[in-house]
Amino acid sequence: MNKYRKKLFQHLDGIVLIPTITGLNKSGLLKLIINKQKFSIKELSNDQELNTGYLNVSLRVLRSSGLLEFKHQNNEMDSRYSINKEIIKITREINKLKDLDDIIEYHIHFRKLKKIQVLEYTNLVNKLNLFLINNKEKFTDKFYNNLEGLIVGPLLANLSFYKHIQLKSKSLNLINLEPLFKKSIINIFQTLKFISDNKNITTTKGDFFFTKSSSYGVTVSYLATLSNINTLLIDDNNYIWKRNKNNDEIHVDRSMNVWGSGGSHKIYFKKINKIIINIFNQDIENQPLGIIDIGCGDGTFLKYIYSIIITQTKRKEYIEKYPIILIGTDINQKARNSAKNTLKGIENIIIDGDISNPSQINNILIKKYNLKLNDFLNCRTFLDHNRIYEKPKKEIKHNITSNGSFCFKGSLISSEDLITNFIIHLSSWKPYIKRHGLIIVELHTIDPIDTLKNSGRSLACAYDATHGYSDQYLIEYDTYKKCINNIGMRITKNNEYLFPDKLPTVSINYIK
Repeated sequence: MNKYRKKLFQHLDGIVLIPTITGLNKSGLLKLIINKQKFSIKELSNDQELNTGYLNVSLRVLRSSGLLEFKHQNNEMDSRYSINKEIIKITREINKLKDLDDIIEYHIHFRKLKKIQVLEYTNLVNKLNLFLINNKEKFTDKFYNNLEGLIVGPLLANLSFYKHIQLKSKSLNLINLEPLFKKSIINIFQTLKFISDNKNITTTKGDFFFTKSSSYGVTVSYLATLSNINTLLIDDNNYIWKRNKNNDEIHVDRSMNVWGSGGSHKIYFKKINKIIINIFNQDIENQPLGIIDIGCGDGTFLKYIYSIIITQTKRKEYIEKYPIILIGTDINQKARNSAKNTLKGIENIIIDGDISNPSQINNILIKKYNLKLNDFLNCRTFLDHNRIYEKPKKEIKHNITSNGSFCFKGSLISSEDLITNFIIHLSSWKPYIKRHGLIIVELHTIDPIDTLKNSGRSLACAYDATHGYSDQYLIEYDTYKKCINNIGMRITKNNEYLFPDKLPTVSINYIK
């Protein structure tokens, strides 16, 4: 299965790499880069008006894919880049594929495609698939998988998310699709060796990819952002902050995002069991009143933790006298409504609350419910990196660095400012978590050199792109730990879990 896992990871890399290259191309920046051969972000910004923060993200994607060499200088604007032969070769091949933008647009609007658009979409996907088959010898295995990812990833994610795939006894059935579209998809799956040539019997390879289709969900959910990279680079630096008439995000398909992350979250939830059991097996007077989940989403995590407490801890013996109070906060009204529905029948409080403003959450709890934030076990999953950035108003002395690429509304954020911002953010939470602690699941980046060396074994390239282009802030795990130590708090070693063990991109910790 490892070879299929490697292919899947390189598919995900391709879903962010190809749009990055095409976005740089459409903006005119790719030609400028190739002509200069050696350059800095400052030099490019002198030649053309651009949003340096998003350019920094794009260059990181190219570095992680082995298309640029890099030499760090005193700051991000002056650091030196140089091109290699591979970027020229890949650019030439991508330029032959004139319909990549259209394919991505059809992927984005998959559910709303009309009959004639289905035909166009089918023709484009078949055309790209045929191009790959006829030109396979021109590509490295890695880049072939990158290009293939632009077909396979969004297609599998959409088919699965919208419930067009039925799997039963190694037989694939596609339902509720136009006959021509269905036939085309079958042909593609046969070419990919996902199903046998004569019947819709799934192969070992097919079994792997069909069951892993949700693994594409998070990256595919950002296709709207990825299709607008040229806009981010030289035009609208406010794109990802826009909302439609219903006040929904336009840069990400949030429903698919939640669906895609759901499978992996279950793995992480299980690791939290031990932490929860230890906390709620303490003497009753030392236990928290309950749990607060910041960024609770649909409430699934809160419900899961509640079930652990009342079935596997001593607290169940005191539940009538000391009921568990569940609190969820989320800035999204739809998420709050979903959480209330998920937690129906369990005592709960669901409020509007922002990860960037713990004092406001505490004030709401005091005024409305006569409760205090520090009387609860605090939890959050994959949220701190999504805080809204504010330029530090005070200087904090530290020697902590990150090699991440950070951006806010097009402006490049220096490593020093980002780390200072994170330390201030953590410090604002310290009064509210020092009593009962914080269970935190977080996403991380790794050095682009390590990302390249571990191509097919790490998701860092895809994470860096989707999060970098959407003003989110992934830092390395070692850097993350140093920031926590800086505010005088510690990670409890017995409750530290890393995924993978080396070069982690996900961590679980209990901080106190």
